[in-house]
Amino acid sequence: MNLSTIITKLTLTLSLTSVFFLNPPAAIRQTAGGAQVNATQTGAATTLTLDGLRARVTVRRDERGVPHIEAANEEDLYIAQGFVMASDRLWQMDLLRRSARGELSEIFGKAA
Repeated sequence: MNLSTIITKLTLTLSLTSVFFLNPPAAIRQTAGGAQVNATQTGAATTLTLDGLRARVTVRRDERGVPHIEAANEEDLYIAQGFVMASDRLWQMDLLRRSARGELSEIFGKAA
């Protein structure tokens, strides 16, 4: 195998791996967090208390699930934005953590 073939295979492997982790198939999204994502988009009211907030923050999702954040100060706004983003991407963070630790088989079975 020559150097060009090795580089091509490595590039293709890295590209496909990146695409998979950035946009996993629907079956994986559903098992890894689809229920959570669907629950946040129903419009159900939830009250949470987060450490570090100085004032009341309101997060409202529109009919498309897009979050709209209202905060009294910029620091609270950033904390709420981080919380919302982490909540929406929990499945991805968990998948990447399990991948790095070699624990994907806990979700997908021996084939992983």
